[in-house]
Amino acid sequence: MQSSRISQVGCFGLVLVVVLLILIGAVAARHEINMKRAAAVAAYQRLAEQAEKAPGILNRMLAFDCGDEAASAVGAVGDSVAGLSTLNEPSISRLKETWGQIEDTWGIVSRGCAGSLSSPAFRDLTTEIEGIRNRYSVEMGNFEQAAQIYDLSLDSFPGNIVAKDFKKIGE
Repeated sequence: MQSSRISQVGCFGLVLVVVLLILIGAVAARHEINMKRAAAVAAYQRLAEQAEKAPGILNRMLAFDCGDEAASAVGAVGDSVAGLSTLNEPSISRLKETWGQIEDTWGIVSRGCAGSLSSPAFRDLTTEIEGIRNRYSVEMGNFEQAAQIYDLSLDSFPGNIVAKDFKKIGE
């Protein structure tokens, strides 16, 4: 009788330990996924910050009398860029669309200001916008890598079990 009771307690203890290990593993996996998501969101924020710098530089270029088309395009870019970094959910499609608009506007401003291209002040602004383009390119690579790692963790075990309420970022 005594040995049967000891084996029941032992089985109960073993089941309890297994359940605790599963719970601890699930919490750890969820925490790891949260950390990967935070890395992707931080990279997105850095991308948005680069995009948000562009309208100010393009606007300063308008001082060189680049024409009405350039002024209109710069105003539209400013509206598109506003609020990118404050989105609750990173929107890479919106960011890419906005960046395309920045590139198009840069082309319009360059054509409109063609007579000012040799001005040292205009060249300095051109260098600034090119620096932003380079940093944006680097950050896009960082974001894509972080988003891929995060998205993969959602598709892999145990993430596919413990993170059902998480959305993918890289899509």
